[in-house]
Amino acid sequence: MNPAERTAGSPWTRAVRPFLYWIAASVVLFCWQFHRSHSATATVEFTVTDERGSPLYPHRARLNGSYFESGTPCGLGRRTLLLIAEGYDTFETNLFVGYWGRPLGQVSMKRSRGQLALSSVPPARLVRVFGPETNELKNIARESLSLPTGDYRLVATFSHTTADRRFQIRKGEATTVELKPAVAALAISSEPGAAQFRLESSSYPPFTIEQSTPAILPELPAGRYEVVIWQDDYRQNIPVTIKASVPTNELKVEFSYTEVTIVSEPTNATVSLDSNSAGNTPLPLKLRPKEYSLSLTLPGYRTTNLFFTVSGKEPRTISVELTTNDYAQAMERARAKLSANVPDYAGALAEVDKALKIRSTADALSLKQEIQFRSHVSNARQFERNRDYAKALAELDAALILRPTDAEALAFKRTVAEEKKRLDQSLAAKRRAHPQQIFRTMSEKYQYDELFEAQTLQFKGTLETVRNAIIAGLARKPSWNLTGNHKRDDDTSVLQFETQGFGSKHSALVVAGQTADNEVSVYFKIISLSLGSNIQIGFTGISEESYKPMHPRYVPEARVPAIQRNLARDTQDFRVRIEDEMR
Repeated sequence: MNPAERTAGSPWTRAVRPFLYWIAASVVLFCWQFHRSHSATATVEFTVTDERGSPLYPHRARLNGSYFESGTPCGLGRRTLLLIAEGYDTFETNLFVGYWGRPLGQVSMKRSRGQLALSSVPPARLVRVFGPETNELKNIARESLSLPTGDYRLVATFSHTTADRRFQIRKGEATTVELKPAVAALAISSEPGAAQFRLESSSYPPFTIEQSTPAILPELPAGRYEVVIWQDDYRQNIPVTIKASVPTNELKVEFSYTEVTIVSEPTNATVSLDSNSAGNTPLPLKLRPKEYSLSLTLPGYRTTNLFFTVSGKEPRTISVELTTNDYAQAMERARAKLSANVPDYAGALAEVDKALKIRSTADALSLKQEIQFRSHVSNARQFERNRDYAKALAELDAALILRPTDAEALAFKRTVAEEKKRLDQSLAAKRRAHPQQIFRTMSEKYQYDELFEAQTLQFKGTLETVRNAIIAGLARKPSWNLTGNHKRDDDTSVLQFETQGFGSKHSALVVAGQTADNEVSVYFKIISLSLGSNIQIGFTGISEESYKPMHPRYVPEARVPAIQRNLARDTQDFRVRIEDEMR
């Protein structure tokens, strides 16, 4: 066989060769497609839990240094997975990812830990640590604990107080907590000894200690206390302050007596002490510290009862001025009239004056001042109801002379003053608006009133001065004829003026009003008329219908500027005449 025939092969080989090529290409294409699709979906799947198997969130994952989430496609090949969660040790592993991915399952991360160095002076009876890990320790002076990282709360219990601390454990670090509550001891002694006492705290939580003297009470929180100490019925209440800067505070209690002398005016009054007869005044006594009730009686005088308290060692004298029956009865009648449903201030004042004639005492003088004060306040309330605020304020001023700092009277005075101010403001507003209201009412009676603008002037002075100035100013040539001059009331004058020219006439209404004590407002309006084209003459001369307003609405457009100038000129002249007279 020649070479050409060997190359060409047999007819069967030539027929099968394309098919073999197709099969090889299909296999290669299938493998490529398989590789591409599976490599794109290959992933690493895992769940993250803490040491107790609870899901751990939040956490961060990095795969080959890039942020990664479980189930996310990651490609084929060797990978390094790094898991990070705050407060936990970092988890790192190397793995190979194949076509079907790499399921890691559950990854447990260990909590990072640190050290707690605890010291307590004095030793704590009980220490509870709350946080990611709970601990309970008893009778602790110094302790070291290994704890998971995180925020903690420590509650330490001492004999009569607690300490509350918050701290944080950081990874690989030692956190120091020192407990030094402000406590100290209290040594209590008495003279004589063997006294019973009760110590009561005013802090929280409160506690009570009952013992007998002498005694030393350790570990008391610094602060204020009250010691109730007694022997038989001799009892003392003593405030005590415990200072933490003093290791042992001391309290020494002495049960002592005080010399008390009871005297009276007049003398020889019978004395009863705590309902027991003690003798006649002047009466010296030796009493222990306590509160006593004292009663003194003498024929023709009112029985005097009072309470007094004995404390300390210094001698003291109790002086009592006895009251005659007539004086007491007059004072009782005065108080009864004052306290009646409808107080009789005049009658009460008469009775207290009777008592003062018998004897001038501070009590009677004080009652008289009370009657006068309440009478002035009562009168003030009546005047306030009648809206006579000036008299109400005068009564309150009289009351405040007697009691300058009385809060109720001062508040009532402020209320009355505010009401008076509102009333004055209302009357002032009405006074200011009154002349303008009259001006509007009067001007509406003029024909063509709505066409002409009202003018206003303000002057200082009295209404009479301004009224005379208006009349004098308008009397100057060319003069205005005064056709009306009357007062509407004490504060308001109405003036009417007229002037005529060739083919024209002008009317002026002027209202001047006293709008304040030194302020006068003037309102005026000038109505200018001229003969129209239809002139009517009767027996009395030219009729009113012959006149038309000298106003832009009633003249040809070409004359409007001239009419406006004339109106402005007349108004200015009117104004200047009055102002000149007021200078």
